[in-house]
Amino acid sequence: MVHGSGGRAGRGRRAQAGLTPIGAHLRALAVIGAALLVGLLVIGCAGPAPSSSAVDETVRRFRVTSTVRPLSAEDLTALAQDAQLAMEAAGVTEATATATNDGLEIHLAGTGAQADDIVRRLLLAEGSMRLLDPGDTMPEDGTTVDPAWPVLMDGSKVDGTSVHLERDDQGLRVVFSVRPEAANAFSTWTNEHLGQSFVIALDDRVLSAPMIQSTIRLEDMAITTPSDEETVRLAAALRAAGGVTLVPLGG
Repeated sequence: MVHGSGGRAGRGRRAQAGLTPIGAHLRALAVIGAALLVGLLVIGCAGPAPSSSAVDETVRRFRVTSTVRPLSAEDLTALAQDAQLAMEAAGVTEATATATNDGLEIHLAGTGAQADDIVRRLLLAEGSMRLLDPGDTMPEDGTTVDPAWPVLMDGSKVDGTSVHLERDDQGLRVVFSVRPEAANAFSTWTNEHLGQSFVIALDDRVLSAPMIQSTIRLEDMAITTPSDEETVRLAAALRAAGGVTLVPLGG
């Protein structure tokens, strides 16, 4: 059948009219799709939201000085191991201590204030270790020191470079060496006081009061305290009294 021009135009108009609603829907879908794509791109650029479990890391550095002798790389490595052991003993997690060319570097999880508190308690702790003569008394561990007890030796007679922490089946202990002149004087005193006790005190508190059963040589000594916290503090105090100083350099 042959159609005239009018018929074809009518059918074209009817076809166009039939397509118009579908085209409108397609355009609407296209707009929605573009909006979603932009949203996804914005989210992708922003990246994942910070995790609430993320914690800050603080770095503390120290220069280590000694009035006893120049410190070697081995000395600084041993000091870093002591710092690591002290933090582990105190339950400080996510912390590392490493030796540097002239000192120590510590990485701690937490804020600067938290890191400074840990460093102060474990590495810069203050205290006074003394060996005392209690006379005929045998004081119990943890009791208060009698101010009248003569001082046989204090921390200044310790070689600060020899102070280290060790852990064995008996627990955490601090080991150190005593200067020869002080060791000789104490040895003479113990030989003259067999059967008596002497007091090892930290500040004004008795850590222990061992009985003298034979002449005691103190060139090398090990002390175990009632708690890891006291052992760590004793090590820091002996190190400082014995001529080794940790100078904070900040972050």
